[in-house]
Amino acid sequence: MPKEIKDRNDSELEAWFLDALAAEKLPLDHMLVLLAQFGANEKTGMANSWVGLLQDTLMERGDKFGMFRLMKTVYTWRKQESVFFKTCKDALASVFKDRLGTGFLGAAGFDQNLPVSECLRRFEVLIELKSGQFCYDKTWGFGIVQRLDDFYQKIVINFDKKKGHQMSFVYAGEALEIIGNDHILTVQHNDPVKLAELVKNNPAEVVKMAIRSYGPASAPRLRELLVPDPVKPDEWKIFWDEARKMLKDDLLIDLPTKRNDPIHLREKHREYDEEWFAAFRSERDVDRVLELVAELEASTDDVVKTGRQWKEFLTDRFAFVVKGCFGKRPDIIVRVVMFAKRFGLDRVEDGGIDGIAITRSLFAPEQFLLAISKIPARDLNGFVQYMSACDAKLTADVILSLIPQMAINVLNEGITFLLQTMKEDDCAELFRSRLMTRTASPSMLLWVCRNLDRAATWELVNISELLAQVIDDLKETKSGDDLKSQNQLKLLLTQKAWLEKVLARMSADQRADFIIRLNISRVLDDAAKRSALALMIKIYPELKDILSSKDEQPDETIVRRGRFTSWRSYRERQEQYKILIEKTIPANSRDIAIARSYGDLRENHEYKTAKEMQGIFLKRQGEIERDLQVVKGTDFAGIPVNRVGMGTFVTIRRPNGSEQTFAVLGEWDRDEKLGIISSESKLAKLMEGRQEGDEVTLPASGSGDGEERCEIVKVMNLPDEIKQWVAGTAEQEK
Repeated sequence: MPKEIKDRNDSELEAWFLDALAAEKLPLDHMLVLLAQFGANEKTGMANSWVGLLQDTLMERGDKFGMFRLMKTVYTWRKQESVFFKTCKDALASVFKDRLGTGFLGAAGFDQNLPVSECLRRFEVLIELKSGQFCYDKTWGFGIVQRLDDFYQKIVINFDKKKGHQMSFVYAGEALEIIGNDHILTVQHNDPVKLAELVKNNPAEVVKMAIRSYGPASAPRLRELLVPDPVKPDEWKIFWDEARKMLKDDLLIDLPTKRNDPIHLREKHREYDEEWFAAFRSERDVDRVLELVAELEASTDDVVKTGRQWKEFLTDRFAFVVKGCFGKRPDIIVRVVMFAKRFGLDRVEDGGIDGIAITRSLFAPEQFLLAISKIPARDLNGFVQYMSACDAKLTADVILSLIPQMAINVLNEGITFLLQTMKEDDCAELFRSRLMTRTASPSMLLWVCRNLDRAATWELVNISELLAQVIDDLKETKSGDDLKSQNQLKLLLTQKAWLEKVLARMSADQRADFIIRLNISRVLDDAAKRSALALMIKIYPELKDILSSKDEQPDETIVRRGRFTSWRSYRERQEQYKILIEKTIPANSRDIAIARSYGDLRENHEYKTAKEMQGIFLKRQGEIERDLQVVKGTDFAGIPVNRVGMGTFVTIRRPNGSEQTFAVLGEWDRDEKLGIISSESKLAKLMEGRQEGDEVTLPASGSGDGEERCEIVKVMNLPDEIKQWVAGTAEQEK
């Protein structure tokens, strides 16, 4: 309320208002403030009567902008009235009578059944348009109004991205934003040198200018707004790091704890006084409490933060949040404990909460996983270390058990902690087991792909098998954190430095197998796949020949470049290997140790026998390891069936008219009952490459010797029964 009328009663205010109507120059600002106050205080009867008088006066004087401001003010208390729509339109039409004003009214949407607020917004944009006015459009960017055509109801604007662009009044009102001289786009247009200097020397001011121009914005949104102009893409990281350092000490800036939360610019400095703490102590919303604590922590007022009274208030709110969230929101509990620790209020003897006791409740795996999946990244490492201080062994055990369920950011912290606590062997064994049984999560696969040297040291799986598992995993539809890890795996497949590293670790056959798998899969979109394949061929040009077939599908020749078997047989061989190294060889080592204890090794039959078996077992271990490296598991999907070969189902006709079917699978695949034969069998070799209608000499059927001419009747895809066998395991049949 203006000072000159602040202390007057209603009668005196009415007299003042009537006198103001007769003034040569209307004190419109004060009159609108008075009307808004009366409308908000339920004195709408008096306010509406005054509005009528002011409206008549503005109409008599032809005050267009005054009438518009009046309608905006009245809308604040009459927005719910259906009749106000017509009242507003008629009032504006009474002063905007020329062709331009009439065009603006029609374009604002008053005849399109739009909300009054939207009509007023559009109308305000339109009446601001004039030659030389700066504006902004999401599609075309910064622009300068050139001229308005009231006959065709169009506006001509010179945009940075399109000069002389014509835009209808309707679209202009809907899409344009009027900007002033202080908008960052205007500054960039008027004085690009000055803005470039600010980018270099005062990045914080550039960020504040962007927030003043566009409103509160997160760091990713600011990057969208400022790159590539005025900040170059390769300069963004340096720019943002420097801006953050400056903004942390700026009392007019509210920096959020989360990266995707918006940064706010205050109109005045925050004062952490008794009033602020009183409001803080009465706050009942736990999320808001933590926001205020974060704000206080980020402030530079050390006197306030160390004051005894304020510590009591903080402890009170910490206890309130713990009580409300205990057992329900473990992530909030973690944040409270971390805040308390940084404020020195996590010990009862120091006047704080019992951080240790509260933390012990989070050792339950489900609570721990929920907590670490939601807390800010800055708290993750500190929280793990805090839990370790409570119970290091239990912390390590919980983290180890939850690795298959962790998101990648949590997994990184978890493994770092396990390596620091002498749990590397346990961690390696968990990864080895998961990869051997092909049950590794997307995050585990991503971690291994990012830590290939560590994976090699741990002797997890060969690189070819790892990438086969990655491609197979990407075929599955995931959500949440698993989907995020899958997207990062896809990104790795298109990165030159990473591809160079993995391809260098492969043999020529393994590289051929990998490029085939990637080419026939649909785990990448077409553009990403082309990019990945091009990078691989650039690194190893001979791979181009692998993809030389016209339809870009693997024919029999390409498939035979590598050695394959079904996933069923591959897993059985893996299980044999696991039993050998986990049970058989350790048992043999124990037998040797026991036999050695009998003394006199020259006459020790038990020792000699055990040592001979050790040689056999170690030789077998080497054989299986080589097999698993050179032979690849497959489901035979995508293999062409125009000729007999691996992954085909063949029907032959014997000379006596009887028919027989065979499923030609991989090297280690055999099942007489289902007619499954190995691709390396004599029968498969004789039929290989034959087409329907061809004749082929095969061993005679039955128990007799000799050969007979047979006809290839049909070559087709594997039937469901065989596919189920391929996907199955020995355990499933038992």
